[in-house]
Amino acid sequence: RIVKDNDFALGRVGNPSLLLDPNTLAVRQLSSFISNIPPSLPTPLLGVNADIVFLIDGSSALTQAAFNSTIAYISSFATEFLIDVRHTQIAVIVYDNSPRASILLNSASDQQSLQARLRGLTWPNSAVTSWDLAGAISYVSSTILRRSQGWRERISTNVIFVGISDSISTDCSVINSPLPQNVTRFAVALNSLNSTQQYLQNCAVANAPNSFTRADPPSSLVRRSTADWDITYFVSQ
Repeated sequence: RIVKDNDFALGRVGNPSLLLDPNTLAVRQLSSFISNIPPSLPTPLLGVNADIVFLIDGSSALTQAAFNSTIAYISSFATEFLIDVRHTQIAVIVYDNSPRASILLNSASDQQSLQARLRGLTWPNSAVTSWDLAGAISYVSSTILRRSQGWRERISTNVIFVGISDSISTDCSVINSPLPQNVTRFAVALNSLNSTQQYLQNCAVANAPNSFTRADPPSSLVRRSTADWDITYFVSQ
């Protein structure tokens, strides 16, 4: 209310001590707000060479509106990249207790084909009430991050978890199918529930700093929002 829904005027830090770090995104946002110059990214998105996997919670908590907002955001986000096998590839996985919809890394060879595949994804309308995060991570490790599926293991690989359920079906301690060591993780909560934030931070991103944001309601997950700044900055590194 104070900033009248202007996401450019809102910054967030998980720990107040991060305000002492001039490279923290919130500090960079503050500096850009004062100078009225948009914050620069470590690497412009068109210059990013990466494999990016969006792993979406497909449980019953994912309403059709939340699904549509998430896919619309990914579609808009993807337009910032040069999509091909030499530059950036984007995969999208919707998972409840099994994969419900998938776009593999090598499913789209250019921007046009990626956008067509995104338009072809359908809402899972799942009856599964808890997200099987362990199964989802295992699926990404064993099936998506494979050379046969287009994964380029020697370049930057980012997995972005998008969670909305208030619970996961497995405890963090039994998630024994970790992603490869060179994979960096980021998590987005589509609600303001502490339980969702806790399992995403503890289980999905293993409490890595600056690796969590939220978009509540899901319709706020749009370009130039606070969540988008957080995601964009993460990928551009």
